[in-house]
Amino acid sequence: VHHSQNPNVAAKALEKCIKNPPTKNLIGFRLLGRGIPRLGFGILNGVEPIGQVTSGGYSPSLDTGIGLGYVPTAYSRPETDIQIDIRGRRVDAQVASIPFYKRRKANDS
Repeated sequence: VHHSQNPNVAAKALEKCIKNPPTKNLIGFRLLGRGIPRLGFGILNGVEPIGQVTSGGYSPSLDTGIGLGYVPTAYSRPETDIQIDIRGRRVDAQVASIPFYKRRKANDS
């Protein structure tokens, strides 16, 4: 059913999103080097800042630093190479699919 044929509570918001698609996406990322990303650290495309970390930390399950942040849609594809500015030191990272870790079910081998 097309949104114009079935108006609902969110119809106006949906029309706005269709006319003006978002310019930034929330991404997950994994650090490829040592470090722990934190709120407010910069996300870079190698040369210039493209976003900021909104949350981050160390993942014992993945044995690396992981985080979330908003970046332009051009940089939101999984496996896109980015860098995180950790206290003036650039650490290589890669955009990752969310959730980072999927727990196996008991009957999976």
